[in-house]
Amino acid sequence: MSSLFSLLPEWPAFSTFLLASLAVGASPGPGMMFAVARSLEQGRAAGAVSVLGLSAGSLTWCFAGAFGVAALIAASPLAFSALRYFGAAYLVYLAGRTLLSNSQPLAEAGQNKRKDPAMRLFTQAFATNLMNPKSVLFYLAFVPQFTDPARGSVIAQFLLLGIIFNITGNSINMMVALFFGHIGEWLNAHPAVWRVQKWFTATVFCGIAAHLVFASRN
Repeated sequence: MSSLFSLLPEWPAFSTFLLASLAVGASPGPGMMFAVARSLEQGRAAGAVSVLGLSAGSLTWCFAGAFGVAALIAASPLAFSALRYFGAAYLVYLAGRTLLSNSQPLAEAGQNKRKDPAMRLFTQAFATNLMNPKSVLFYLAFVPQFTDPARGSVIAQFLLLGIIFNITGNSINMMVALFFGHIGEWLNAHPAVWRVQKWFTATVFCGIAAHLVFASRN
């Protein structure tokens, strides 16, 4: 355990890292909006599973960044653009799937008829974050600033800091998802509002897709 702590920066730098991680996690980004949309659509459990999927996608980029794969993608305009457009297309597909589904509010359809399986929710969230190239750039631009070869393995430092960032940001996403899950369960009991909410969910997915397509690399 002591060797693990030795990989962390000195407290002034580490406190800056934690504050920055909290600030980034609290900022409404694509991941948070995805979790909110799922919570409103299918309740707290769906939101929580979606956050776990988002966290897994982010953690994948953390490992990729530590071992250099993310750097190769970020350095290739073609790979970066392909990832971005594929991710946007996937979100548009999810939006269309939401609108065209024959799902009904829980009050009309019964508790188990409309909810997607947990694995499907997890996979959708995982894929959404995995195809967000901004995650690549963030890990490459932010985490390395707090590593130092004098403290030992830079890869180990990168992974440790990346995991701390992941837990910090997604803890906030989880709290937000659970909060909106309460609202989602109320919406499910009001069929007229639910039909409007389906359009809201689809709009959020399309908004995230537009963010991926039009956001700058910088």
